[in-house]
Amino acid sequence: MDKLWVAYSKGNYGYSVQRKIWLQCKKEWGPFFKKIDWTTGGNNTYRKWPEDFQWRADAAKGHLPLTNALRGTQLITAIFEHPAIAGADGPKAAPKQKKLFNF
Repeated sequence: MDKLWVAYSKGNYGYSVQRKIWLQCKKEWGPFFKKIDWTTGGNNTYRKWPEDFQWRADAAKGHLPLTNALRGTQLITAIFEHPAIAGADGPKAAPKQKKLFNF
């Protein structure tokens, strides 16, 4: 699912994109929410769902997909730390193939 978000948004949206921003924000939720535009105004009030969120292609990088963090950040933390997303941070070297025969 993340690969679809990344591919069809030209690298602007997806959980792996959000994870990179979260890491840049040193895993601090306040700066992360502000950076991806999930808060608004001088008091950094959380946007109201669905009317306050940006449902456009020109929304802030990482703005989508939306994940409910109203009751805490456990779900989004688990998503960001899941191997399917955490492994998307960069290319991994392919494991070396063990030779079965010496021909």
